[in-house]
Amino acid sequence: MSAEANKALVRRYFDERWNAKNYDIVDELTAGGDPEEHKAWLRSVHAVYSESQLTLGEPVAEGDRVVLPWTTTGVLQSSYDGVGSPGERVEFSGLAMLRIADGKIIEDRAYSEGFGSVLLGQTYKAI
Repeated sequence: MSAEANKALVRRYFDERWNAKNYDIVDELTAGGDPEEHKAWLRSVHAVYSESQLTLGEPVAEGDRVVLPWTTTGVLQSSYDGVGSPGERVEFSGLAMLRIADGKIIEDRAYSEGFGSVLLGQTYKAI
């Protein structure tokens, strides 16, 4: 796939998972890892992080890799792993680094600073 096609795939993947809460996109656009585990994790995050809105920056692609900056905002419904409190509005930013093969995401690593780091933890890699 071209760099532009890879960027479009990654943008769609993030928008569908986070903003549309379309968890089936995990099955459609990823290979490797455990898709059911990943979808369960997404549901758990959305359950405690309501009114979430993900804003995507401009992706950068080279070869089979895409880097995507993002910012998300939302309201905590409960603490998450002991962090935060109900009703707290939070915002954080980060970077996702992905690798694409045969039109599928085979590696997805996300990093953020501050509060948001507790919400991340789904890193997978095709074996």
